[in-house]
Amino acid sequence: METDPIVGSGELDKAQNGMEINLNGCIVCNGEIGDYECVKALTTEFELVIAVDGGANHLKTMGLFPNVVIGDMNSENRETECETRTLTS
Repeated sequence: METDPIVGSGELDKAQNGMEINLNGCIVCNGEIGDYECVKALTTEFELVIAVDGGANHLKTMGLFPNVVIGDMNSENRETECETRTLTS
């Protein structure tokens, strides 16, 4: 069974210090991607990109970096893990 690695998208409205912040975001998960170019085009439309576990590997393959990486990291390869830690440190 093939799963879609982009599981959802939508707007995040958040009131912070009296200001309203509107973010468009997507979540990239681990799974089969048949057309990286198509997924890359879709993903770059969003302001906030969240990678879940192996989703970080997919983003790296596409030359993209997530704003946030979440999960237990059991699907993220070691090279990607080091790169994402460097970006967030």
